[in-house]
Amino acid sequence: EVTHAFRLSGLSHLLAISGLHFSIVLGLVWLLAGSIASRLPIRNRLRRAVTCMFVVCAAVAFASVTGWTASVVRSFLMVLVTAVALALGRAGWLERSLILAALAITLHDAGQWRSMGMQLSFGAVAGIAIFLRLSARYSRSRVMHSAAGSAMVVTLGAVSGTAPVLLSSIGWVPLIGLLVSPLAIVLTSIALTATVVAVMLPLGAEPLAFVATLALDMVLNGAYWIANTDFMLLRASSWKIGSFAIIVFGALLASIRTLRTFWRTMVSLVVASALVWSLTPDDRLELTTLDVGQGDAMIITLSNTSPLVVDTGPGPMAGRVITSALAQSGHFGADVLLTHGDRDHIGGLSSLEGRTRVGTTSVPWSRNHPQAGTHIEAGDRLKLPSSVRGYVLHPVWPGRSNAHSIVALVVFGTRAVLITGDIHTEQEREILRRYGPLLDAVDLIAIKVPHHGSRTSSSERMLSRLKPIVAIVSAGARNRFDHPHQDVVARYENHNITLLNTASIGAIRLSMMPQTLSIASHEDGRWNRIELQK
Repeated sequence: EVTHAFRLSGLSHLLAISGLHFSIVLGLVWLLAGSIASRLPIRNRLRRAVTCMFVVCAAVAFASVTGWTASVVRSFLMVLVTAVALALGRAGWLERSLILAALAITLHDAGQWRSMGMQLSFGAVAGIAIFLRLSARYSRSRVMHSAAGSAMVVTLGAVSGTAPVLLSSIGWVPLIGLLVSPLAIVLTSIALTATVVAVMLPLGAEPLAFVATLALDMVLNGAYWIANTDFMLLRASSWKIGSFAIIVFGALLASIRTLRTFWRTMVSLVVASALVWSLTPDDRLELTTLDVGQGDAMIITLSNTSPLVVDTGPGPMAGRVITSALAQSGHFGADVLLTHGDRDHIGGLSSLEGRTRVGTTSVPWSRNHPQAGTHIEAGDRLKLPSSVRGYVLHPVWPGRSNAHSIVALVVFGTRAVLITGDIHTEQEREILRRYGPLLDAVDLIAIKVPHHGSRTSSSERMLSRLKPIVAIVSAGARNRFDHPHQDVVARYENHNITLLNTASIGAIRLSMMPQTLSIASHEDGRWNRIELQK
């Protein structure tokens, strides 16, 4: 819960032992060691060397206690390089220490760069170093050189430096962090400083602990408040990742002193354009059929709007899978549509409700077997953004069994996807009779195979009429129902319809944009593109 709240608010960097903690702890050690060294009858250079030795020893101890994670290793190496530079009377070694730390890690084990933690740690510090240099060179405002201004510069640098990694790895960046992170950094610094001083002092710890607790409570409450309100997210696309890379690279070029005014202006224009492009929302519709075993669960999302979860799988594990998929796409709440009341479609609802915010729950029209939620029937519309139309085609009479499953046509532009629940051939004929012209008028991209591929569905008549490009089966591996049935598989093959099964390739994501279409499967922890037959 805490991790999710901090991710949403863009404050997750405060949960990692990193340069902020090192600078506070070692800063106090520097003051204490410098005070002791100043009383020794030795030369100033030797005093500085003794002070740096104390700092390095403290850094080793601190890193050993907290654990040698990626950010700790990076921070320790930078402290070591900077301490040596200061002992030799050198200054301004932030960028150089970062480069030398990266070189040391590469020589020791280049494979560590595959770690997302290592990429984020170096990306954040590189961005901070660049933006601090730019601020010092071009800003003459006292505000920018104040504590609040410095915190804003640090935040801008950290967000810019880590954005390409976050976009390519988890698919989104919390822009709200640009607003709240500076204050959170100040509060966290107060809490950490008070705590370290309280630990080092034999007396007077209680007032300091009160100050630290108050500051941390403000950070925690702020993160929870942001997580439960609307927030700004920058979602991934290949050109947005490139845009942020251009921003960081452009800022690096602009920091070069010898760069001529003309080229500095051109770089600034390119950076500004990339920033505008990166903040432009994608008009992308995604339908993700999750791998929840023998059951159904789908997530429908469009740009930055709240998603719709269609069915919740067979049990609590499915609820955890849905929650994880929502979180990875930057969502911690959703509306729910239950196509009917069978366990393999509603079993994960209670688990989902316990793990995320569930808004409206829609269920089939049922007079004799009422379910909690908003009842919908044929002729209604799904709760989707205005640019997406969700037509409910079934049921046309009340009930709760497979025959009364909700069937919905999701239309985006001229393209459409048909969600079918567990209907049988009789319901397929009824839908074709009632809504044939509507189905003929759209370009049907995909169909969610009825009843997990049971031989009682996917009739020859329906397939010859609809002719989708892709058919998606949600079934468990080696399930006792033998889904999808071989007769059904053969029918889809005879119509040259690509049949994809979650039991074989994991979760399946269909992404539609106005001019593009792509399908990917989630295997071995990553999304792999699937080439379409037509």
